[in-house]
Amino acid sequence: MIVRKKIMVAVVMVAIVLLNNIISYGADPAEGNYSYASLNGYNYKFRSVLVVKDGKATASTNISSRDGRSIPTGYMGVQARIFKDGILNRYSDWKYNTTATTNCYVMTLALATNSSSVYYSWGYVRIYNGTGENTYLCNASPRLHGSAYSLSKTNADEIVTRNSKGEIYGQEPLLEAYGIQPDLIAAIGDNEIHGYVYAEDLEGFVPNTPEEAIAYQNSHHGISRVINVYDCEGEIVLDTFTIDNTDVDENIYFE
Repeated sequence: MIVRKKIMVAVVMVAIVLLNNIISYGADPAEGNYSYASLNGYNYKFRSVLVVKDGKATASTNISSRDGRSIPTGYMGVQARIFKDGILNRYSDWKYNTTATTNCYVMTLALATNSSSVYYSWGYVRIYNGTGENTYLCNASPRLHGSAYSLSKTNADEIVTRNSKGEIYGQEPLLEAYGIQPDLIAAIGDNEIHGYVYAEDLEGFVPNTPEEAIAYQNSHHGISRVINVYDCEGEIVLDTFTIDNTDVDENIYFE
């Protein structure tokens, strides 16, 4: 049975056909469409953005108040990712607003680009709902590319692959287009080795309250997480994958 992701997907991205909404190099920034949510008396908008400059790409995820109201401390969490040809390359750790504010965002470390690959930003946000957090998948940014990259398979059965333990593995964007959450996500490790990372390892700590979010963030300030990159069986360690958590003052801003 196909496992569906336990998050709020703002817009189902059948547009991961990846020939739609592709723009050429030089667009700066490439901004995804906003998604919207209203929780616990506050109204939000959020999106993914890709910036390409001087041969490098940086992904960011932004969330802000829709009506200009200040959002309380710890209510907004953001996480950013860069995909290259459908493979996860950069992943920022979660960041929360440490003051009452109307806007916050996080950025990944830069990724070197080439003219023959497709790059895009596709992040998550977390929003406090009064008793816990809702997680939303943003709309992806437009793809920046040098050559065509398309989805050749046309139905879920063709793209679902399982290992001997029954775990789904593969490219998250392609599977997400059908509402399928892979257990093992295709990724490139710190030493450029291709493999898979467990989705649950990427997720990390999930706070229940704004206070927990800020306390965890403060206690892990500047400390990046390192997880394993496995073979498709999730058993042989091929590489490591660093979830960046560089200085908050460099990666998150409030307006």
